[in-house]
Amino acid sequence: MKPASRRTGRPRKDDDRAAARERLLDAAHELMCERSTIDVPLLEIALRAGLNVALVNYYFGSKDGMLLQMAMRHQSNYAAVLQRLLEADYPGAAKLGLHIRGMVRAFRRVPYLQRLQHKILRDSSEEEARQVAVALIQPLAEFYRQLVAQGVADGSLKPVDPMHLHITIVGACDMLYSGSASLAHGFGVYGVDDALSAAYSEHLVALVMQGIGREPPPA
Repeated sequence: MKPASRRTGRPRKDDDRAAARERLLDAAHELMCERSTIDVPLLEIALRAGLNVALVNYYFGSKDGMLLQMAMRHQSNYAAVLQRLLEADYPGAAKLGLHIRGMVRAFRRVPYLQRLQHKILRDSSEEEARQVAVALIQPLAEFYRQLVAQGVADGSLKPVDPMHLHITIVGACDMLYSGSASLAHGFGVYGVDDALSAAYSEHLVALVMQGIGREPPPA
């Protein structure tokens, strides 16, 4: 269905800078989710937002600047959520199961985030890459290091390289969305609904746990 048209131009006097920026970011998010790609023309983003395309440069400096802000808007409580899970009073294996389910849900909300991160790390300035690494990549890497150590210490997880675990979980979650064309042509699956997301989540938990989880000792 074609989205309802919005008046295009500069923000009205009652539209502050932050609101206009959010409209552009929201429009880019919608289009990237709908099309399963981060390669969306600026003109189409501006039209969806109902704003002049020149405002992208005005508010963000460039398209790359807008992409950086799209990545960074998802990090406001990212590290805190991971830290709360680490501090929860559960065995490491239970924490890992909760984390995997949370990651599948997170990728459903922002299915393009990994592709966006990779583009920024590969194509943007050293400073922009550093911002993304510090805000999004390093906290998750450290989470896996500490979670594995906790699980091994409490006997619920087998020793595993945290980097391998990171690649397994993040890669498996990303594939559900970045591989949408393959799923469509190979399995006749067009889009991820609630049922597929839930089933895939439980499959991924079982797969990882069968590999590195330890069975509890018999009572």
